[in-house]
Amino acid sequence: MEVNYKYQLSTDLLGQTYSERPDDSVIDTLIIHGTRSDFNTTLKYFNGAREASAHYLIDVCGKIYKIVDEDYRAFHAGLSFWGNSSKPLDLNSSSIGIELVNPLDKEDFPDYPAPQIDSLAFLVDKISSEHPIYEHNVIGHSEISLGRKNDPGINFPWERIINLSESLEYHGVYSDKPSVLDLKNMGYLCEADQLVNLPDHYKSKIYFNNVLHNDPKHLIEHAEQEFKNKFFRQMEESVLLQRAM
Repeated sequence: MEVNYKYQLSTDLLGQTYSERPDDSVIDTLIIHGTRSDFNTTLKYFNGAREASAHYLIDVCGKIYKIVDEDYRAFHAGLSFWGNSSKPLDLNSSSIGIELVNPLDKEDFPDYPAPQIDSLAFLVDKISSEHPIYEHNVIGHSEISLGRKNDPGINFPWERIINLSESLEYHGVYSDKPSVLDLKNMGYLCEADQLVNLPDHYKSKIYFNNVLHNDPKHLIEHAEQEFKNKFFRQMEESVLLQRAM
């Protein structure tokens, strides 16, 4: 498979839709997104005034397009947290973002076409062979932005992606019914004995072949809404403070 550079963002947009990575950045996390828009609409969005971009965009036919070079910091994670990243509160600096074109704007994302998933598996394998990215740091947007995002959705084939990606290494041991500590060690937002506020389709967590996989059944209860709101208020205040500096 090949990566197409046709739609790579212009350097004129540096600082607007993507930026330099901090000098101490280590790329150790890979975040998968779903677009809720078609290919052309997504490109217009990335080229607009809004701070939004991703490193790669994969069309429904399986074509892979590089949008932002991996050396740069794309704006894809937003207000988010992942405890196992080297920059858990600044995931844009420590991650690579991949957007999957999924034009059907529904509450639950429909099935992703096989050519698109095959291309994603190829890209995940390539990226993880070039950066220190372990299986538990290949995550969905909904996992880092709990309660705020739900992509790539309940129908995303995690098992297929991991099984097709030979370069990914497993790091850590988790039970098939993870405790709060297990989830915290994975990277989820936890505080004391309080469970993370997972999206509905991440309520049940099981592991297959030592890999985390989502199941729509309910196993893990919601954390208090107040905790989630408190976290995102703190995040917003932090972002505003950074922009003011």
